[in-house]
Amino acid sequence: MSQFALTPQQKLEIYYWMYLTRHYDDTIVALWKQGRGMGGTFSQRGHEAISVGAGYALAPDDVVAPMHRDVGCYMLRGITPRRVVSSQLGRATSINGGRDANLHGCGDLDFNVVGFISHLPQSLPVAVGVAMSFLYRNEPRVALTFIGDGSSSTGLFHESLNLASLQNAPFVLIVENNQYAYSTPLSQQMKVADIAKRAAGYGIPGLIIDGNDVEAVYQASKEAIERAR
Repeated sequence: MSQFALTPQQKLEIYYWMYLTRHYDDTIVALWKQGRGMGGTFSQRGHEAISVGAGYALAPDDVVAPMHRDVGCYMLRGITPRRVVSSQLGRATSINGGRDANLHGCGDLDFNVVGFISHLPQSLPVAVGVAMSFLYRNEPRVALTFIGDGSSSTGLFHESLNLASLQNAPFVLIVENNQYAYSTPLSQQMKVADIAKRAAGYGIPGLIIDGNDVEAVYQASKEAIERAR
């Protein structure tokens, strides 16, 4: 049994956040189809276990930079559903006065959440920078961010991982591989079948986890976080 095995109470808490995330996503998609949403809507159906499992593994003082498909992580960290939905629906009550119609305004450093940056994967170097600040200040904290499979083919991916590895920054990266970068299938993005194998090129651990198995996601994330710490 893993040293980070979940208790029955923790499993119930995780189930609550996953259920809330799925219900929120279904509601937003339905509103968008009715023409009541603003801008684009990016469903996180099937990603709930990733955002919640990884977010649950973080300590309160750790920093996370979620993506547009990681609403569960936002809410788990303390960003209220009202705040998230008001941003996505372009309401004047949102933190940016309804000007955004996305999740950019949902970051809040009071909750150690970095706001979403839509030019993927711009959150990656930001999170590495946050991790390096912990290193310089000798703080036992970790920075974690998420990217999609398509983002692993960008120059920023290489630059960020190379720097994080070289500096031994307390940083964890989760790649949410849904097999498509917009409309481009994985087979037309890269030759490697497993993105995790790229970690070897930076001298860091990399592993593949079933993103629909929340316990596996939590345990792998917790182990990576504590190793980075």
